[in-house]
Amino acid sequence: MKVYLDTKDLIGILQMANPCTAKQFAQYLLQNGHQLAVSYYTIMEISAPLHHPSSQVNVMKILNDLTQMPMAYVHADIRGLELREALDAFSSNREYQNISPFVKRFDEALDLSAEPGTQQFINYSLSEIVWDLYTHGGLQGLDCYAKEMKGYVAADRAIRKPPSLKGHFTKIVERNLRDDGLSCQGVSIKNFANWIYDNPNRCPSIRLSYEVWHEIVKNKGDRLADSDMEDYQHLICLPYVDLITLDRRMQHYVSQSAARIGMQCSDRILKSAKEILKQIAGGN
Repeated sequence: MKVYLDTKDLIGILQMANPCTAKQFAQYLLQNGHQLAVSYYTIMEISAPLHHPSSQVNVMKILNDLTQMPMAYVHADIRGLELREALDAFSSNREYQNISPFVKRFDEALDLSAEPGTQQFINYSLSEIVWDLYTHGGLQGLDCYAKEMKGYVAADRAIRKPPSLKGHFTKIVERNLRDDGLSCQGVSIKNFANWIYDNPNRCPSIRLSYEVWHEIVKNKGDRLADSDMEDYQHLICLPYVDLITLDRRMQHYVSQSAARIGMQCSDRILKSAKEILKQIAGGN
């Protein structure tokens, strides 16, 4: 079973031993044959104190403690992986096959082909990868993410006559294909997008993220916190893990969206690391 903790819950274990120590959590995972699924966004958030010289957080120690757990890294570009499979399936007139977005090393998670130039380094630890990214400016950008995303939500809420969800999905797919540099020569973008939209199991991460976003936009009275936008970024991993923690508000949005489109995932969403422990360690 692959278990995904949002950054708040993971830091709670790594820094504050809440609800258990990192060593205990690793033991629970190992004893029951589970893995901790860790995404690019999780590592970036854990590493954020590197940008603040006055911070007392020892990021390298936290990362080293994290690597003592049985882990599976989630690819940073799930969207690209899903779209490549969808394009091939649609073009070949076959059904979409589920992708596996997991890799063994963090540097592999940053490369769409999972074949980074650093693959030749046999012993290239997570902390070394993060430090190299930091020294080369590769950790920048997430600090403004929540503010930017809330601005996009506000702009979408201001649209007086929003388009239909299915109709607008075509534009989203077209933009994503362009941004990912994926060729769709000879393919009708509208037919391709409609084909994806007709089945929530095709490109499930893209579809769930899209539906949740519009559920948030629709609820104009909800004043979003930065943590909501961070949780939104993590939910792209939901279709590929067995358990995930999201806060109550995002859990509500995801459950509503999933139920509306017929995606079965609500039973995998938990509110805290404590609830995760009950699942993987029998409440011990």
